[in-house]
Amino acid sequence: MKILFTLNNDKLLVLNNSMQILDTLNLQSQSHNFRSIIAICMELRTELLQKAIKTRQKDKSFILKLNYYKADALLKYLQEYEIFFPDNFGSYEANAVLQMKNELHKQLL
Repeated sequence: MKILFTLNNDKLLVLNNSMQILDTLNLQSQSHNFRSIIAICMELRTELLQKAIKTRQKDKSFILKLNYYKADALLKYLQEYEIFFPDNFGSYEANAVLQMKNELHKQLL
Protein backbone atom coordinates (compact mmCIF):
# COMPACT_ATOMS: atom_id res chain seq x y z
CA MET A 1 0.00 0.00 0.00
CA LYS A 2 1.35 3.40 -1.01
CA ILE A 3 0.73 6.70 0.73
CA LEU A 4 0.72 9.82 -1.47
CA PHE A 5 2.43 12.64 0.42
CA THR A 6 2.26 16.11 -1.14
CA LEU A 7 5.24 18.40 -0.57
CA ASN A 8 6.87 21.47 -2.01
CA ASN A 9 10.52 22.52 -1.78
CA ASP A 10 9.94 24.59 1.36
CA LYS A 11 8.30 21.73 3.25
CA LEU A 12 10.92 19.31 1.97
CA LEU A 13 13.61 21.61 3.36
CA VAL A 14 11.85 21.72 6.73
CA LEU A 15 11.50 17.93 6.72
CA ASN A 16 15.17 17.42 5.86
CA ASN A 17 16.20 19.90 8.55
CA SER A 18 14.04 18.15 11.12
CA MET A 19 15.66 14.82 10.22
CA GLN A 20 19.26 16.06 10.39
CA ILE A 21 19.60 14.66 13.93
CA LEU A 22 19.48 11.20 12.38
CA ASP A 23 22.98 11.77 11.00
CA THR A 24 24.42 11.88 14.52
CA LEU A 25 21.93 9.76 16.47
CA ASN A 26 23.34 6.56 17.97
CA LEU A 27 20.90 3.77 17.20
CA GLN A 28 22.06 1.64 20.13
CA SER A 29 21.32 4.39 22.66
CA GLN A 30 17.64 4.52 21.66
CA SER A 31 14.90 2.46 23.22
CA HIS A 32 14.09 -0.82 21.54
CA ASN A 33 10.68 0.48 20.43
CA PHE A 34 12.16 3.31 18.38
CA ARG A 35 15.12 1.57 16.74
CA SER A 36 13.09 0.35 13.78
CA ILE A 37 11.50 3.79 13.36
CA ILE A 38 14.92 5.43 13.33
CA ALA A 39 16.36 2.86 10.91
CA ILE A 40 13.47 3.37 8.48
CA CYS A 41 13.74 7.15 8.79
CA MET A 42 17.47 6.99 8.06
CA GLU A 43 16.68 5.28 4.76
CA LEU A 44 13.89 7.77 4.10
CA ARG A 45 16.24 10.69 4.82
CA THR A 46 18.54 9.51 2.04
CA GLU A 47 15.61 9.42 -0.36
CA LEU A 48 14.45 12.88 0.74
CA LEU A 49 17.91 14.40 0.31
CA GLN A 50 18.07 12.97 -3.22
CA LYS A 51 14.61 14.37 -3.93
CA ALA A 52 15.74 17.78 -2.66
CA ILE A 53 18.65 17.75 -5.10
CA LYS A 54 16.41 16.77 -8.03
CA THR A 55 13.70 19.36 -7.32
CA ARG A 56 15.76 22.30 -6.05
CA GLN A 57 15.13 24.51 -9.09
CA LYS A 58 11.40 23.81 -9.35
CA ASP A 59 8.69 25.74 -7.54
CA LYS A 60 5.90 23.23 -8.07
CA SER A 61 4.45 20.90 -5.49
CA PHE A 62 5.20 17.24 -5.96
CA ILE A 63 3.92 13.95 -4.62
CA LEU A 64 6.06 11.44 -2.79
CA LYS A 65 4.87 7.86 -2.96
CA LEU A 66 5.76 6.29 0.37
CA ASN A 67 5.29 2.72 1.40
CA TYR A 68 2.90 2.43 4.32
CA TYR A 69 5.67 1.44 6.75
CA LYS A 70 7.79 4.45 5.77
CA ALA A 71 4.88 6.86 6.15
CA ASP A 72 4.05 5.34 9.53
CA ALA A 73 7.67 5.58 10.68
CA LEU A 74 7.85 9.20 9.50
CA LEU A 75 4.70 10.10 11.40
CA LYS A 76 6.00 8.48 14.58
CA TYR A 77 9.34 10.23 14.15
CA LEU A 78 7.66 13.62 13.71
CA GLN A 79 5.53 12.99 16.79
CA GLU A 80 8.14 11.49 19.14
CA TYR A 81 11.38 13.21 18.15
CA GLU A 82 10.15 16.79 18.01
CA ILE A 83 12.43 17.58 20.94
CA PHE A 84 15.46 16.99 18.67
CA PHE A 85 14.38 19.45 15.98
CA PRO A 86 16.73 22.41 15.45
CA ASP A 87 16.46 25.27 17.92
CA ASN A 88 16.09 27.80 15.14
CA PHE A 89 12.74 26.36 14.06
CA GLY A 90 10.32 29.24 13.87
CA SER A 91 6.57 29.39 13.50
CA TYR A 92 6.69 28.53 9.78
CA GLU A 93 8.70 25.36 10.42
CA ALA A 94 6.53 24.32 13.35
CA ASN A 95 3.39 24.88 11.27
CA ALA A 96 4.85 22.94 8.30
CA VAL A 97 5.67 19.98 10.58
CA LEU A 98 2.16 20.12 12.05
CA GLN A 99 0.63 20.08 8.55
CA MET A 100 2.78 17.10 7.56
CA LYS A 101 1.81 15.22 10.71
CA ASN A 102 -1.87 15.93 10.09
CA GLU A 103 -1.70 14.82 6.46
CA LEU A 104 0.15 11.62 7.32
CA HIS A 105 -2.21 10.85 10.19
CA LYS A 106 -5.25 11.36 7.96
CA GLN A 107 -3.91 9.04 5.26
CA LEU A 108 -2.72 6.33 7.64
CA LEU A 109 -6.15 5.85 9.25
